[in-house]
Amino acid sequence: MSEEPQVVVLEDLGEGQIVGLRMCDEEHRNVFRDALVDGILMRLAELEARFPEVKVLIVQGLEDVFAAGADKQSLLDIAQGNVHVKDLLISEKLIEVPVPSIAAMRGHAVGGGFVMGLCCDMVLMGQSSRYGVNFMEMGFTPGMGCTRLLQGLVGPYIA
Repeated sequence: MSEEPQVVVLEDLGEGQIVGLRMCDEEHRNVFRDALVDGILMRLAELEARFPEVKVLIVQGLEDVFAAGADKQSLLDIAQGNVHVKDLLISEKLIEVPVPSIAAMRGHAVGGGFVMGLCCDMVLMGQSSRYGVNFMEMGFTPGMGCTRLLQGLVGPYIA
């Protein structure tokens, strides 16, 4: 039985002080499935062991997709109480990172994937990429702290 490739990696981007957390699930386009969410949480736990050596965290995705959040079936499963929601832990862990964090979102990000980026201290977005929170279009209440994060960043009227 072959092992699934690692879909989230930590990369040294500068003498051990600048660390990149890169989501690299090419096959599933960084959709929040179990392997990606578990990978993010594991890498953040590994990173905790390296403080105070680490001074900056840069969160990255694929070149054309930062993160896509949960797929529709996963959202339906959550709504029906069939699965345990783990992706909420991502927001909490990123907000609590004790060093400056930067979301380098050069690719598209929607739903929980976009919210994940908003949890960082600084958010850099690609000019030609698309970003959005489409929870309500799919019939769901916005998740992962979306309504509070957006309101704080862009004000209540735009949010």
